[in-house]
Amino acid sequence: MAFSRVCCLVAVLSLVHASNFLSPQVTKELVEATLLEELASAANSVRIGFIKEELRPMYASLPKNEQGQLEPSSVRYALHRYFVWKHGWYVSGLSQTSGSLTNSSSATILVDLAPAYLLGLFEKQMHHKGMQLDELAIFAATMSDLVYSEGVKRLQAVYELLNLPMGGPSSLVNFNLALRGYLSTVAIGFDAAESLTSVSSIPALEMEAREVYDEYDALLMWVEDIRLTRSFLGTSQINPFQEQVGISSEEINEIMHDLYHKFGSLNNIECAETKERLVSDEYHGTGRVSVAKFYADTQMRLRESVGYIRNLGSLDESIPGSPSVIIPNYMSSPSRCFPFSTYFSTCCPDDCESVLGHIEKVVAEPRADPISLIEIVSNTPSHTQPAPRNISDGLARRLDEIAARHHGRVPLHGRLFMQWLHHAYPRECPFPHVSGTINPVTQDEWILMNSHIDDVLASDAERERHANSHVDDLSTLGELPWTDVEELVAENKSVAKAEDSSCLRLIFMVVAVLSFLLPLVRGSAALLSGKLDGKVLTHLV
Repeated sequence: MAFSRVCCLVAVLSLVHASNFLSPQVTKELVEATLLEELASAANSVRIGFIKEELRPMYASLPKNEQGQLEPSSVRYALHRYFVWKHGWYVSGLSQTSGSLTNSSSATILVDLAPAYLLGLFEKQMHHKGMQLDELAIFAATMSDLVYSEGVKRLQAVYELLNLPMGGPSSLVNFNLALRGYLSTVAIGFDAAESLTSVSSIPALEMEAREVYDEYDALLMWVEDIRLTRSFLGTSQINPFQEQVGISSEEINEIMHDLYHKFGSLNNIECAETKERLVSDEYHGTGRVSVAKFYADTQMRLRESVGYIRNLGSLDESIPGSPSVIIPNYMSSPSRCFPFSTYFSTCCPDDCESVLGHIEKVVAEPRADPISLIEIVSNTPSHTQPAPRNISDGLARRLDEIAARHHGRVPLHGRLFMQWLHHAYPRECPFPHVSGTINPVTQDEWILMNSHIDDVLASDAERERHANSHVDDLSTLGELPWTDVEELVAENKSVAKAEDSSCLRLIFMVVAVLSFLLPLVRGSAALLSGKLDGKVLTHLV
């Protein structure tokens, strides 16, 4: 297919040089080419169909515009939730406060602007009418492709940095060296790439990686298990009369795909253990553990300072002198994230997703009446909350109050309903702070913001200061905080309409984006007719 050939060529020619393989930039050409390739195959793509089915319940429940389609804020919200649920990815650029493109003439953009650039392409070709389920699935597939291609290019760049041969089947020894060099720099931080100068530099980098990331060796073992499993499952497809040497580029691609798409499952083990420890120490049924007990648990790997926990939006100070850590806010905070890519960080799973996702599936529209929601929630279990159960009169009144603000129906994607879910599932659903009241940052960012500290951990003096702040009389705790401020992902303006034909919409989209194809074809022809100077990089895809 012409689309596929052109896109593959663009991907090859867009490879970054080894000296800046951790660059936080991506070419617009690569983004456009990746989108074109997905559009070209979307009509008959099993993968796109599968993504559509995964997104369908959320899509049905999201607010729509007058054309019955999703606005940009809803698109970002949906994709953020999808990638967190699917892969544990917290993708840069999908937050509601993400930056906009300020230099449209530049050939490159920052990686965290790639979602905004993709969204702009869709908006332009769909004449700013919004996005339907087909486009949402293609958007998700394109972002996934960009993330995966970054991983392949980076590993290839490490091969080059270490002067390891890439032609033909790669030796398993060389692959393991390149992988160790790549993962050690990722664990330490992107600046560590400057220290990756030769094979002999890897042991020192790995020593530092183990100090920063306790599970580094477990990660290496996990990748090796992936390789062995894939090798075993592929035995039946191997020609028994042909000697197999080393590890092929196809095998490397498959391993990198699994590494990027399944790493979250490895990270989830540590997350689950941490949450279990916090819940065991909580003020019963509140989703909160006193700072005194938080600091007293020496098994906790991280015991951050009160200042940093407050910055994360994970500190409840409603009782003066007795602060507590809000468990779901803490577990979903940047403190628990691992920056695995310039595109995303891998963080702990959002345990509220199973609850909200079930509600969306049952309701299947943007709003619901309070009585229906009470019935649904009372029969919806969570990891720590069994069902069925009785919803308290106080919670029922809160839901009625939310509905009263919205003509008798509760918006599922508003701040007040999420706050209500926090009260109903205090261990799973985070407390939603009003926009602009908090600005969570990573540990490294916090250290840079506070030049007098070397880490985010509480000092011995601070831990001692809070040692006796635990509240023994639970009757003095009072109700969980409630802030009467509403914020909606988007206003629901749609009226009931029959959906456009998926096939016709896909054809329209392919025709509309042909404007991107002609420059790519011309550029490719010019490159193929000329001579390439210097070293030619071999793409592993």
